[in-house]
Amino acid sequence: MRPIRFWFPLVLATLFAAEASATIVPAFPLRQLAMEAHEVVRGQVVDQRFVYDPARDRIYTHTRIVVDEDLRWSGPGLRDVVVRQLGGVVGDRESHVVGNARLKLGAEVVLFARTDGTYHYVVGMSQGAYEVMRSPDGSAVLTRGASPITQMIRPGPVAASAPDRMSLQDLRDLMASLKGRRP
Repeated sequence: MRPIRFWFPLVLATLFAAEASATIVPAFPLRQLAMEAHEVVRGQVVDQRFVYDPARDRIYTHTRIVVDEDLRWSGPGLRDVVVRQLGGVVGDRESHVVGNARLKLGAEVVLFARTDGTYHYVVGMSQGAYEVMRSPDGSAVLTRGASPITQMIRPGPVAASAPDRMSLQDLRDLMASLKGRRP
């Protein structure tokens, strides 16, 4: 039997190694996701490209989404958005960011996004991206897959994080209650 002073550092190293594979981001309740976003859109993922930026020495993934519905403003709105996320593969260069939103080609998605006028950025990393699942009767349910992010709880009263599953109608109702409130 080995002494505890042998096992204790090994256990600590294991815990920290497991934690290193996660990205730590603030936890976002659904209402806050909506308020932080410049746009909340539903649409189809139609294109994905990896781009190397030599000025920043970074690889980005640009994902184009054709917008079917602007849930934030319900006006004529956007036709499409390009979501920019850090990471991707270009030639022999590769970069991965744990916790990025998974945007699969062909998927119908709902995004909570901020914009710089050119690109859109998902609020709260994977917290701000939902895939739309349609039932045979046509109703839509929004789902988020498990993501290796660690949500940092903010000080003060704790509100529940945004749900991993909700109906599209529930989100439409929330967005209607927030009309006129700009981020």
